[in-house]
Formats: sequence, structure tokens, C-alpha cells
Amino acid sequence: MKNTEIQRSLIDPSFGTRIKEARIAKKMSIKELANRSKIPISDMVRIEEGRQSVSSAKQVLSLSKVLRIPKDELIVLATKRTYDELNNKTGKSSFIKAAASALNMREEDLWVKVADELIYHEIYGEWREE
Repeated sequence: MKNTEIQRSLIDPSFGTRIKEARIAKKMSIKELANRSKIPISDMVRIEEGRQSVSSAKQVLSLSKVLRIPKDELIVLATKRTYDELNNKTGKSSFIKAAASALNMREEDLWVKVADELIYHEIYGEWREE
């Protein structure tokens, strides 16, 4: 199996479907979404078609902001993790709170780092080395 076939098999088409549905509901062209989210239009087309995954948490957060979709929802779709794996019932992970405090980081910044790692893992099937 070629590397691109392996990567393509890891992509969850529901992420792209959710993005496309939200874009259409907002009467936004794909070009406008690409421009506003700062994602190349060719990548945006492949993401919506389920042929490519987002490449970073920054892209997820940008799409979340432009389309007004909760970032947690998109992170769940992009990383194939459940809400329970990412959050507790209140929507804030006590682990993330404690880790952010211990690392002297804002929770939002830690979420971005965690999401980046999960996205990288989903794309490449391995964890990044420090």
C-alpha cells in the first residue's frame, strides 16, 4: 500500500462533510472559506471531499471561528476521538486544566498542542519525536 493510500485511509470524511454543510448553510463559497480560514483552496476542496485531512490544529481553530462551529466538535471529528476522551461532562477537562497550570500555559494553547499531536498521529500513524 502506498503512503498516500495509507494516509487517505486515515481520513474521516465526516469532518469534510461537516465543513461543507456549515459552509453551504452560511451561503459561503469554498473560495471565500479558503480565504477567510487561510487554507489553500486546493486543500479546502480536498478536505471537503474527504480526500485530505486538516494539517494542524490552527486550521481546525480557523475553520471553527469562520464557520462558528464549536472547536471541540471539529477537534473530535479531525482526530477521531470522542468527546469523553477529550472532555469531561462539563466540557472542560480537569486534566487539561491541571496540565496547563503545571506547564504555565493557557488552556487554549495546550488544547492547540494536544490537537496538533492528535492530527499528526492520525495523518502519519506515529507520534512526533521531541
